[in-house]
Amino acid sequence: MENQRQLRGPQRSQSKRISIVAMMALAIFLMLMDLKDLFYKIAMCGPNPSWSFTADIHEEYTGIDLSQVLRDNGNVRTTSHNQWNALAQQCDSLQLYKLVGKVAHLSARGTGCVLGGVKRSEPLVFVGSMRIDALLWGASLLADTIHSPLPVRPYHVSSYSLVYDVPESSYREQLLDLLEPGDVAGINDTATRIFDAFGSRLDLWEDTLCYEILPEPPEGQSSLTKLVPSEYGCIWSDPEGKNLHEFFTDNAGAKYLRYLSEWVGWNWHTVDYIYLSSIYLRATLRMVSTYTIDNAGSKMVHHWIRTDLGVDGVLYFVMLAIEFAMFIISTTDAVVVAALVVRPLMLANKRDNAYSSTQTAHESTTDSVPENAPAESSKKNETLSRILLYADLSSISFRKTTLAVLMVIDAFFSWIYIVPNSTVFAWSTNGFQLISAYLANFRVWIVIIVFVDNLWHCTFVLVHEKLAALVTEFTYISSVEVMICSLLGVFVAYDDLLNVCLIKWGQTDRQREMFPTVPGLLSFYNSYSKYSYGDRSKRAIGTMVIYEPLFKILSCSVLFCFVVVVLRLLVTISMKAWYGTLRSEVSSFWRTYQRNSVEVFMNDPLRAKALVRSQRVMSYRFGRTVFLRPFVYLEQNYYIYRGRFRQRPLIPLFDNSDSVGGASVNTRSYVLDSVIHNPTTNKKQKARADYLDTQIPLC
Repeated sequence: MENQRQLRGPQRSQSKRISIVAMMALAIFLMLMDLKDLFYKIAMCGPNPSWSFTADIHEEYTGIDLSQVLRDNGNVRTTSHNQWNALAQQCDSLQLYKLVGKVAHLSARGTGCVLGGVKRSEPLVFVGSMRIDALLWGASLLADTIHSPLPVRPYHVSSYSLVYDVPESSYREQLLDLLEPGDVAGINDTATRIFDAFGSRLDLWEDTLCYEILPEPPEGQSSLTKLVPSEYGCIWSDPEGKNLHEFFTDNAGAKYLRYLSEWVGWNWHTVDYIYLSSIYLRATLRMVSTYTIDNAGSKMVHHWIRTDLGVDGVLYFVMLAIEFAMFIISTTDAVVVAALVVRPLMLANKRDNAYSSTQTAHESTTDSVPENAPAESSKKNETLSRILLYADLSSISFRKTTLAVLMVIDAFFSWIYIVPNSTVFAWSTNGFQLISAYLANFRVWIVIIVFVDNLWHCTFVLVHEKLAALVTEFTYISSVEVMICSLLGVFVAYDDLLNVCLIKWGQTDRQREMFPTVPGLLSFYNSYSKYSYGDRSKRAIGTMVIYEPLFKILSCSVLFCFVVVVLRLLVTISMKAWYGTLRSEVSSFWRTYQRNSVEVFMNDPLRAKALVRSQRVMSYRFGRTVFLRPFVYLEQNYYIYRGRFRQRPLIPLFDNSDSVGGASVNTRSYVLDSVIHNPTTNKKQKARADYLDTQIPLC
């Protein structure tokens, strides 16, 4: 017997060490998650360009000749807006590529194309990744650099640097450093031609196709190095091909346009807004592409893309302030754990070791000390510490009202990231980048748990407390299950998430042109959009497109949550009916239910509200008295601290231990001896002592 006692001491000590390590690991993990989210939103997707993402896109050769298709149809286009048709009418052959596994194309292979009035016999690869306003702004910047007079720039060209947050003066200085005297004539020719063709024709900009041109390697060969474009052009024509507007440059001007394209990130660049009255949150997407062309075997074009996701605006800094507030709260939680939990547990651990090693000496020297006194004292300290640990780490933060509101606001503001992130989901091949993009929207699940909890409070609990308490006695849902339901909701809305950028940019804002080229194949090219420059005629539609997947996730997840609740309720009812206890338990609960002392004192129906909780059994009886298990009040934001039973503070370090509210608790006992006492209790309240049962079990 003595040997067994000596063995139990080290075993308990090891178990406590493992528990301490696990709890601290959880605290550190939660803190690192907040840091990771801040890092993503400041360093990877902040106001300053970081080029933190990479992607690669692969297109395969289809053999579809758009020029031949048009000739066969008498030059009748399938749509008047698709300007790939205009380019096809200028080529002897324009053969389309297709995104692998998709029904859209970004590129085409042209031969015998007339560009700038000159027919080119060599095969060229055209990529529709540019946009007319960017090229016009670049040409005007080049003209300013060489002091060449140009017509007055359209408003949208003048405001381009403001819309896309481009440091125009910095780029002008860099161009001056690179400028060679022999290139001045070519720059002037480029700027003059693009302004003559499109400078005053704002009505053509939305449909205009702007492209960059790549040289194709010889037949049977592949490009050994990554290719950069050396020529640029834009084209627009009416459906009959009679009214043609085009621009093309392959001289010195093209070289400097390429510099600007690499600095700014002109490929596929877009801008999105979320407005709240007169303040906004702006998300910009910039890309720089290089290419390799496989002209041997299976002909393919490979796009290698560096991507910058930039977010700024007043609401961005509001969102960061919320993020910092939540980080401070989680960090102070960790400090509370270190100060109030680890130290008592370590002291209890040392006392256990000391007691285990000296137990025989105590027994031999005196019989007056109770045998289990040190063990009970240690057990009491350990239990109180574990309760504090449970309160500060494992209880659900959404029941801190202010924190829950902050998290919900942050989740809705952060959803703007889903627009550029959907591009990362669709195109990126880097696991770290995919995880970072996913974690940026990870807090959406907290919206679901807040909604489920408050929906329960505002319906069943508010209307009929006793019925709500009866339901929660038979069923519940845990926060982990809510998270799983959220993942199922994301799975249901996965295609909608991937298509946000296509629908938002292609159909709503028209920052991308997306039209059928031939049956079964869509064209996809970058284009000018009035939305980028302040046109808010489709603001409501654009906002709906952004948030529609979120609402679909929320509705599906809430539905899955209540399916879990109902299934657990049916299983519990079936089991109790099988054992023949259902009728008696329901009758007994309905007849005897009343708030216990904790619920009366706090004026809060804790059991009725506890639909979302971590454990099944909330209470137990000791004689005629009903006791709540500690997790019930801990998870609903009440705890025992410094001898008083009180509500948890928002920020743990700023505790309310000196407040006059709360009830004093005698924590000298461990099982059923703890008694709430209030010296100001009047005689009438003391006379109702049988009703106001005040025992709080610490187990």
